[in-house]
Amino acid sequence: MQRDWGIDGGLRTVDASRLAEVRRDAAEACRAVYAHLGLADFTDGHVELAVDAAGSKDLGETDTLAVLAAAQAIRQRGLTVVDIVAALDECGYLHEAERTMAFARARLSGDYLQTSAIFDEQLSVLSLVTDPNDYAGPGTGYEPAPSRQAEIDAIRQARGVADLRAEQAECAVPLLRARGPAGPGQGPRDVVIGVSPAVGRDVWRCLSGLAVTDVLREMLAGLEEEGCVGRVVRFGDSVDLGRIGLAAARLAGSGIGIGLQGKGTALIHRRDLAPLANLELYSVAPSVTPALYRLLGANAARHAKGGTPDPARNPYSDEAIEARYHTTVIALMELERRRMVPGAPPEELSLEGLT
Repeated sequence: MQRDWGIDGGLRTVDASRLAEVRRDAAEACRAVYAHLGLADFTDGHVELAVDAAGSKDLGETDTLAVLAAAQAIRQRGLTVVDIVAALDECGYLHEAERTMAFARARLSGDYLQTSAIFDEQLSVLSLVTDPNDYAGPGTGYEPAPSRQAEIDAIRQARGVADLRAEQAECAVPLLRARGPAGPGQGPRDVVIGVSPAVGRDVWRCLSGLAVTDVLREMLAGLEEEGCVGRVVRFGDSVDLGRIGLAAARLAGSGIGIGLQGKGTALIHRRDLAPLANLELYSVAPSVTPALYRLLGANAARHAKGGTPDPARNPYSDEAIEARYHTTVIALMELERRRMVPGAPPEELSLEGLT
């Protein structure tokens, strides 16, 4: 995002060996502080796991009693950040002690709570008050210096929209052919599945790894199991899931529609609701399974018949908070945006090969 969109978000690429070094120093410092304060003793093996861990799940089995004992000791002895600073200092981690004391002072002053505040590398606060915005129109805003731009451009493991387009093309199949303009449905059991602009063109696989065609098969099967008939309509004038789902509901004879983005996020909508006031939403696309997509179709059919089904529970996934996930989402949405045509009429897609 920084490289392709010209945004300096402050992220910096760090050499892998340097990153491992910093993480090892941090793990060793934590071990020293815990031991110095008599809270816990960490083995060499645990430190090694911490150096490479992507999250707490990578640290092996947790001794819950040790965690409780440490928490009780902290509370009973009234340990504070000052004790941590002293422990770092006495264990030889002078730089870490100084930095810890610096951010403790910053928390006490509260300056970082000012509007748009950030810390610089010296932990000084830059905010609306101390570093006011002097933007005076196009060409007067912040631009990265050449050295910073070069740093942004030289990111590790660089990937772009072109790479994603090539990956998606490998999954393309001769399905989802456009049949013509989509008209309003007539029957009370007619449910429209609205898909985003790039589905069946540039986007063929969702973030979960499922093919878009397999997702549609499950939804159509769920509708059929509940006695409803599904149609698939591509909306080329918006990438917003709420608007796609609402537009699908307004085309459906039942007044109920399903919205599906190419990345796999999906919802159920009703024609008389606001765009964001959907009936059911799958927001964590990487974790949605075929069974859940089928259930979404079944629940849409139950709504179409006047029922009030229990909404499906969104599965949890660590991917939803990882940078790698978000950058892939941005690239997928870029494919969608390039296919978007304002004012484009909805087109009905063939169900051949889906049912």
